[in-house]
Amino acid sequence: MSKQDTVAFLVSSVLVMLGLFITAEEGPAGLILCAPVVLYWLYRYLSGDISFLGKTSGQEEP
Repeated sequence: MSKQDTVAFLVSSVLVMLGLFITAEEGPAGLILCAPVVLYWLYRYLSGDISFLGKTSGQEEP
């Protein structure tokens, strides 16, 4: 996993958890924080920019 992926994963995790806590307390308003996270990862997935998705553990390509 590259440093860019690690930072993106940590920031995304914090935003999603914060959004879920706000949702639990105040209702669906907290889901607004989850939308940018979903859009960001969707963009990275569609552009093929997520380094840890293409690798399989322990197997190398010939």
